[in-house]
Amino acid sequence: MRQSSLKQVVNNSESTQRQYALRGRAVALGWEEDRVVVIDSDQGRSGASTAGRDGFQRLVAEVSMGRAGIVLGLEVSRLARNNTDWHRLLEICALSGTLILDEDGLYDPRTFNDRLVLGMKGTMSEAELHLLGARLRGGQLAKARRGELKQPLPVGYVHDYADRIVKDPDTAVRAAVERVLDVFTATGSARQVVKTFAAEHLTFPSRIRTGPRKGELVWGPLKHWQVLNVLHNPLYAGAFCYGRRKVERTTDGRVSIRLLPRDQWDTLIEDHHEGYVTFARWETNQATLAAQAASRGLERTATAPREGPALLQGLMICGRCGRRMTIGYHLRQGREVSDYRCMTHAIQEGGRVCQRIPGPGVEQAVAALLLEELTPLAVEAALQVTGRLAARAAEADRLRSTHLQRAQHRALLLEELTPLAVEAALQVTDRLAARAAEADRLRSTHLQRAQHRADLAKRRYLAVDPDNRLVADSLEADWNAALREVAAARKDVERARIETEPVTEALRHKLAHLAGDVHRLWHDPGTPMRERKRIARLLITDITLTKGERITARVRLSGGRHHTLDLPLPLGGGKLWQTPKPVVTAIDALLEDHTDAEIADILNQRGLTSGKGLPFHRLLVRDIREDYQLTSRFDRLRDRGLLTAYELADILDVSVPTIWKWHRGGLLEGEKYNDKNACLYPHPGPNPPRVQQGVRLDRRRPAATPKRTR
Repeated sequence: MRQSSLKQVVNNSESTQRQYALRGRAVALGWEEDRVVVIDSDQGRSGASTAGRDGFQRLVAEVSMGRAGIVLGLEVSRLARNNTDWHRLLEICALSGTLILDEDGLYDPRTFNDRLVLGMKGTMSEAELHLLGARLRGGQLAKARRGELKQPLPVGYVHDYADRIVKDPDTAVRAAVERVLDVFTATGSARQVVKTFAAEHLTFPSRIRTGPRKGELVWGPLKHWQVLNVLHNPLYAGAFCYGRRKVERTTDGRVSIRLLPRDQWDTLIEDHHEGYVTFARWETNQATLAAQAASRGLERTATAPREGPALLQGLMICGRCGRRMTIGYHLRQGREVSDYRCMTHAIQEGGRVCQRIPGPGVEQAVAALLLEELTPLAVEAALQVTGRLAARAAEADRLRSTHLQRAQHRALLLEELTPLAVEAALQVTDRLAARAAEADRLRSTHLQRAQHRADLAKRRYLAVDPDNRLVADSLEADWNAALREVAAARKDVERARIETEPVTEALRHKLAHLAGDVHRLWHDPGTPMRERKRIARLLITDITLTKGERITARVRLSGGRHHTLDLPLPLGGGKLWQTPKPVVTAIDALLEDHTDAEIADILNQRGLTSGKGLPFHRLLVRDIREDYQLTSRFDRLRDRGLLTAYELADILDVSVPTIWKWHRGGLLEGEKYNDKNACLYPHPGPNPPRVQQGVRLDRRRPAATPKRTR
């Protein structure tokens, strides 16, 4: 026995009783009552497939093992509505000699005529299922094409008394949906919307679809999939749609849902009801999401601006193959820098990387171009906005005969542009203040809802009979949970008010002056890299890079102008870390009077560093001296004619330790040639020091006034 849905099981009880009465029919035919088996585990399941029908699978197993003498059912459709499953059952019954009985009569599948009749009944049962489905489907389509089909609505919409689609009467729900759409418009990234809600401690509503709490609205942290549902659903743009998804059944009986492209939707009616955004803005959002989606099976044409140091992220095009270039980061001298790489051929076909171009040089050149072009573009926009400025520009155009007049013309334009920039900055400031106020209002409404639930739980607890402890304990627990929720909501509101900086007049003045100086805004360390990327995206369409003997960058601006930048190839790793020439020159000059350690100290005092940006030390100076084949201090002193201790000892006919003692005592002058205090000595002249027994060195007069010992 089987019925197609649980609704039929509950409401169509007469059919259930008739099927259970088949037990009496089997007993009347002669079977003992204890030998009659009722299989009713398929109640509420469709007979279109055997997937999930444990009862039908048990029936086939019992018949195939010869344990069933007869199979009883009201009609063939109760057993199976699929020809494949039905004929398989007939073949097994024919092999095991099992009879089949329905309301029309008794059949033996081993006979041709009975098997023919049963086969036709199975075909008619399957055709009946198709006709029923087609009839229902036709009614749905007709109603949908009029925009009257009632469907589950997303958060933010409800049905009124006439089943019309209207916005949710709850202002908090509407404000949350509007907040999601506004933040996405400002950031262009669904992930940034989630991060903004998390940073501002905001919640988002969702409606329970199944279970005993069906239809109830619950609030929780905003999820990424919820943002995508809001952005992709055309219902929020005031459009009625039907047929966005196609339900398919796999070979294992599972149901899969596939999203269809817009041109395959069955119905799309614009301006059907009041929307949160316009349909044009919804289409813009779809284009933005599609351009950033990596799972569409296509190459991304753009990406949302992110925090990395790559200024031209998502704008680079390979000049060789025309594909989009990706970004790689690595550390250089402790600083993260970017490389632009064309990796599609290498990844897809296992080939070589098409192009790999270091990013810092290209980014600096493009940034300089933007800052140069930004003022003319802003002037052009200002001329289009204000007629007064256009009149002054036309008048100043007649004064361009001399350089002084052109300067006056430029000053006039900038004089008019500055108030416009200040006004734009103040508008942005007011918009930020409005967003902060809206976020604070959303947190306040959440606190009000929590307080309402706490008051309701309190009234329920106070109204219960104190002697009924089971109910009282449960209500007390609900009250305590509601009070904890109120405390958490109040804490979020207070923390947000402390963290949110009020938009004071001083802040408005600061932002106005900052917006008036684009160059200072660009180079300000407090400006996030994401904001610089947004400025670049507003002005640049794309950049085509080609690497040859030099780097060629063709920049396409949004206004239609093109620029070609010819840049030198960046130095390789070895050349990049090479010691600067001024440092080598300084070392060469200092070797005349100083040792390696002394030279290292002098260079560090001058603020000089090595090619890798490291401070100098004795061994580093020695390596540089040897790599650049600089004459050592020893050789320089020898070229001056200075003698070693052994040579001087032979001349004076004394021992080497005596030479050392005379030098320490000041009787001989010497020049240090290394950091171990080893010295070379000039010739003492005609009056060298002599050995004098019994006279201390400090009481002996030197042969000649010695020079300063180095």
